[in-house]
Amino acid sequence: EARQRALDDADSTGSLSVFVHAEDTVLKLVEAANKTGSADLYDKLCERCNNEISKLFLGNTLTTEASDKGTQALGTVHKDVEEKVTLSDRQDILDVLNYDMADIFAMLGIDTTGGEFCYPEKKLIEPEKKMSILTQLRTNFNLPVGDDYLYEEFGIEKPANYDELKKRQEEKAAEIEAAKARETEKAEE
Repeated sequence: EARQRALDDADSTGSLSVFVHAEDTVLKLVEAANKTGSADLYDKLCERCNNEISKLFLGNTLTTEASDKGTQALGTVHKDVEEKVTLSDRQDILDVLNYDMADIFAMLGIDTTGGEFCYPEKKLIEPEKKMSILTQLRTNFNLPVGDDYLYEEFGIEKPANYDELKKRQEEKAAEIEAAKARETEKAEE
């Protein structure tokens, strides 16, 4: 009777069962015949854990996992959520640096009065608008803008023969200025 009850209990348990038995009882473990099913199970478990970790830290999985359910609109929403989580994390770091670390810095002899940690905020301006602003600064205020800044800002590759091209450009500008000066002299005579 005890043997039959032990066999019935073993048959009715799930895959994560615990079996407590008497010393004189023998339990035989039988390996599952469907081994590929268990590999799929572990793959799904790993994928599920990764997705849950992504949700925990990023607030979503769409920006990190490829899926057939994703759309552009859904991706944009998830990206916005991710950015909010990032901003919150940044604020938490600033709070630690500006409040908790201030006492530690003071103990190390570093005077932090009047100082504050902050992230430099980058202003997002559309390229067309930025181009218009730069043009107005140049024409209205004669404000020089560095070529390197323009190449970097607009993602344009600097030519290999940049110095040569720049020299030719300056020579042409000098010729135009000289021609204007001659015209002015003729007009004054």
